[in-house]
Amino acid sequence: MKWHAGFLLAVLLLTPVPTLGAGVQISATRIEGDGKTGVLVARGNVRVSDGLIVLEGGQLVADLRARQALLTGGTVQSREGLLEASRIQFTFTGFRITRILAWQSASFQTRRAVVFAQTVEVWPREGRLTASGDVRVFTPPDVVAFGSRLTYSRALRRVLLEGPVRVQTGQGAVRGGSLEALEGLEEITVHGNVQLDYLDVIGRAEAARVLAREQKAVLVGGVFVQRGREALWADRVTIFYSTRRVVAEGVRRMVVEEEGRAR
Repeated sequence: MKWHAGFLLAVLLLTPVPTLGAGVQISATRIEGDGKTGVLVARGNVRVSDGLIVLEGGQLVADLRARQALLTGGTVQSREGLLEASRIQFTFTGFRITRILAWQSASFQTRRAVVFAQTVEVWPREGRLTASGDVRVFTPPDVVAFGSRLTYSRALRRVLLEGPVRVQTGQGAVRGGSLEALEGLEEITVHGNVQLDYLDVIGRAEAARVLAREQKAVLVGGVFVQRGREALWADRVTIFYSTRRVVAEGVRRMVVEEEGRAR
């Protein structure tokens, strides 16, 4: 059974409704409506679509007067990707789904990454997404970013993750205050009191860039690195973690600890 949102508003609320646009359509095994309260309940194989966004789940409770609804145990397919959660709340006009808020086991999957968080919020028309609460971002082959709040803009194709943050690969980790990255985390910049622990190298700097494809990390600004008995202070240090090569530029000081000397 399929209903047009504009038609439902007219029938349940007995008010005139514009007829422009394709509108929001609902289909389910069973649909019930209360004309006094303006509440619609749909159960079984629920599907909601405005032509651009498709929501699917087990049960939908919609307040047609407030123009908001709650979908239980569902998914959202949009231009941004696939959103899954136990609870999905969305707001709508007669013709478009305007805002989506998901929580309880929320995840968001794109072609390049998967985001897990306590809550995920999407503004489809603006192409914006935020995720908050124990945010984890996974991207192949082995990059994982951790933080507290993520924002994404489709127009800018930029990800901002607030911290404290940690970027983990198979070779080590970089920690800092925040990070920004291109979509897919192929190039990540970590800012603020950066701490690095990669293979046998430890270090600190004002900022660090992690380039996943090139398998290297670049430290800039007041850099200190140590590997074994060697330590140096420089303006810029590049660590090629696939070959364990370290290249320092603008070296200001270097210390080689004598073998057997107590630390």
